[in-house]
Amino acid sequence: MDALSQGHSGVQDSINNSNSDDDTTVYTISLEDVKEELSRINVYKAPGPDGIPNWFLRDFAPFLSVPLCAIYNASIQQSFVPMVWKSAEVVPVPKVPTPTDLTNDLRPISLLPTAAKVFESFVRKWILDLVTPQLDQQQSG
Repeated sequence: MDALSQGHSGVQDSINNSNSDDDTTVYTISLEDVKEELSRINVYKAPGPDGIPNWFLRDFAPFLSVPLCAIYNASIQQSFVPMVWKSAEVVPVPKVPTPTDLTNDLRPISLLPTAAKVFESFVRKWILDLVTPQLDQQQSG
């Protein structure tokens, strides 16, 4: 069993390792994994620039998981990320109760599309599965 399929049992089902002619690993995301990730969305967080509310993605996960799964897998196969997933809405958030200085009392927060964050969660798991065995247990920081 290779490093990708060890560790996370939930990820194990979402990764299909197969070798193509050029000996590269092909990653696919399963419909059930998309449905599960959508059902875990925090509805109390702000939506991204696409304006799709998180409650909509979570509550309609059984219906949205099919097209999102197809988009996610097409994105992986084509090595293409939709432009809307690369956008962010930057909003100022106060560091103190009543901000008086714009440069010191506010911090920028980037609101990203939730569908993109769900997609990135799968990629994150794959990368961690590859990198974690290479890290020294004594490493910190």
